[in-house]
Amino acid sequence: MIRTIIFSVKSPNEATTFLEYIKKRLKRNFKVNIKHKKLIINIKGTPDEVKALSEEIKELYKDWRAASELKKGVYKYNIGMILLLANIKVGIPLSLICDILRFMGYKVWIEEKGTLCTDMNKSDLIKLVKKIGRKYKEACLTPSLTSSAKKIVTIVNVMYEIELEKSINLLKERGILRQSNNKITLAVNYDKALSVLSELFKKYS
Repeated sequence: MIRTIIFSVKSPNEATTFLEYIKKRLKRNFKVNIKHKKLIINIKGTPDEVKALSEEIKELYKDWRAASELKKGVYKYNIGMILLLANIKVGIPLSLICDILRFMGYKVWIEEKGTLCTDMNKSDLIKLVKKIGRKYKEACLTPSLTSSAKKIVTIVNVMYEIELEKSINLLKERGILRQSNNKITLAVNYDKALSVLSELFKKYS
């Protein structure tokens, strides 16, 4: 049995990116043609196999469209989709992504099933998450940092684009981090640390 599914996208580039996404998610073989703003997928197999794969692809397309259309001032992202497209290899706390988006001046909140709502567009969000993943990985490779300290250091690294050691020293100077028994921990609670960072970013923005 063969079934053909046709999806409309905004550009050939978007068709290519969506194709990359579904291939990473499904890891199955199917024939694809890209014609201008259309993605044509041919699925071959038993009736049950074709039906199951068709439904999976349509569900992924639904998430993709929600991430591409601005509704009520925000895009709605399946966070798993964003992490996959950003090639993230380390588990990033969703709260960390949200905190950084807020510091950058974007609207952001989480809905059910891990849906990230923000007014940052998809391509910019993928680039940002790539950067967060890279900086958070650096923090995770520093065993002296506690989990909350890793998040705060990553925020500073992303916002200021400075080296990890400079971020740690800056946060110590501001009374946000402290070092004791070879461990670097928060000297204040996490919410207070965010408040201090907010004032710091405003001052030097």
